[in-house]
Amino acid sequence: AAGAGNDFIVAGSGDDVVAVIDNGIAVGHELFRGSAVAAETSRVKFFWNMDGVASDDLPASVHIEPATVGNVWTGNGLTEHLAENMHNGILDDTAFYQSIGATDWSNRRHTPIAHRLSHGTHVMGLAAGFPSHGTESADAEKRPIIAVNLRTSDVQDPSGSLFASWLEQALFFILDRHKRIGIEGQPGVRPPLVINFSFGNYAGPHDGTGAIEKKIRNALIKAANQTIKCEFVLPAGNGNESRCHARIEICGDPPRQQSLDWRVQPSDRSLSALQIWLDEEGQFPDDYVTLTVDGPGGIEPVDVPSHHPVAWQELVNEQDERLGLVYFLGANVGPFKRGHFGVFLYATDSPEDVGPFAPSGLWKLHLQAPEHSGDVRAKAWVIRDETLPGYPVFGRQSYFDDPLYAEFYEPGLQINPLARPLIGGRLGYDPVATPALVRREGTLSGFASGDRTVGVAGFVNTDPQEHCPIALYSASGPTNNPAKTGPDASGQSDDSIVMHGVVSAGSASGSFVAMPGTSVSAPQVARWIAGELSQGKASGPPQVRAAAETMDPPGGSSKPPGTRSGGGRMLDLPILFGRSRWPGQSW
Repeated sequence: AAGAGNDFIVAGSGDDVVAVIDNGIAVGHELFRGSAVAAETSRVKFFWNMDGVASDDLPASVHIEPATVGNVWTGNGLTEHLAENMHNGILDDTAFYQSIGATDWSNRRHTPIAHRLSHGTHVMGLAAGFPSHGTESADAEKRPIIAVNLRTSDVQDPSGSLFASWLEQALFFILDRHKRIGIEGQPGVRPPLVINFSFGNYAGPHDGTGAIEKKIRNALIKAANQTIKCEFVLPAGNGNESRCHARIEICGDPPRQQSLDWRVQPSDRSLSALQIWLDEEGQFPDDYVTLTVDGPGGIEPVDVPSHHPVAWQELVNEQDERLGLVYFLGANVGPFKRGHFGVFLYATDSPEDVGPFAPSGLWKLHLQAPEHSGDVRAKAWVIRDETLPGYPVFGRQSYFDDPLYAEFYEPGLQINPLARPLIGGRLGYDPVATPALVRREGTLSGFASGDRTVGVAGFVNTDPQEHCPIALYSASGPTNNPAKTGPDASGQSDDSIVMHGVVSAGSASGSFVAMPGTSVSAPQVARWIAGELSQGKASGPPQVRAAAETMDPPGGSSKPPGTRSGGGRMLDLPILFGRSRWPGQSW
């Protein structure tokens, strides 16, 4: 119902707002509509579809204001179109999404909601979906939704560099539209807000000062200044086994250097890149440490010293064609507390370009430090550039190639007690006292390294529950932020060791599919946080960690360490949409 000064009014008792920033959000799914008696009413009160097609033919009533990109809908506008495209209680999905400009095959190559599974729909189902029938349907109207659908063309690049600026606008949109949801009988008071952003990355400073982390922090500060009870939930990431993280130490007597191999894949149509962040904060002498990059195929080695504020060299082939760049940025260049090296390489192949291309194969990285530098420590991360599931071919993930890295279990290998001693099986933890530079520890998503956000890992459901292992892919702390040693808690990301993923909304109304990953454990915890906030309880990172400890009491030999699971596994969270499916059925 509309109210004075607000677009929507909620009852107040036990109500909360869930906001989801994602891609491929099918807002017409039945889980996002009202109860059985209001099946044509959208619970999505505000929807910014950055993929949407703006049209002068759309009724003015459905727009809040002109969008900088895409189109913006109110719940009233969505409800109108749901009603127009509902036949005998069944939604004509194709006609509905065409009517709101969500699908347009004339100007884009990829439309996620046209697929059986779309990431944003699945995630929003877990965060705020309610079936139209059953005991929970009456609670649906107590949880209005604000949804922001990021541009598919930006999300296709998983590094996050393309949607960084749009994320800031998405956060401002959510906070502004949240002002338009009031509480009945309480002028000026707004319901609590939970924001779920199920995206992650590999690289960045991992200390809370990255571009995405700063934008999220600023939004949370703005919400606090406006006396909004607001929490932000992120996944821990799925890079535990990606071989995209390494720890480097240069200590003791000469030779004072460490070498690392970086394997760049053939037929990679995207830029490949990595970063090496020094542990040392602040400034230091220009010759503190030097990075040498030596490429295959006749590439001349390039030396770049640590130099404040910046140093750089181009990588060129024998024809003097530029193939990439090696640089150093000192501390306090931008928002960063520590300096870092970076390497960018051109694609190794492209059917749409004639080159030049960077050669695939092993690229040698050498860090050298003079004796007067003392001990030098650094952490390296490869930037994520793989093709995401369901998307057109984009990139092939490069990784560190360390012969000492134990990927599988072999008899005689001294492994972590929580790792499974299955011959040939993958290891989820680094072996005890591993000499490898490449590590699973420290793979936690850089987006989740801020101390104000809730980071969520994923565990695999088993029977009995006390033996539920953390998913092999679920990333691990620690980070460079002392306040964020790992995720804050873990939620279920797989129904069992043979049924990967958890069940939630498919793209089409009435459909349900399974999807794995910490992207699906995060919204389950976001849903729990929303319930706590609606009861007036604080539910920030400390409270989530404490609740996880309650659900997963300490003392058991099978409890994962805090760097993997935070306070523990939130074993008491409900299985929202069942587990009934064929073993092996997945996305």
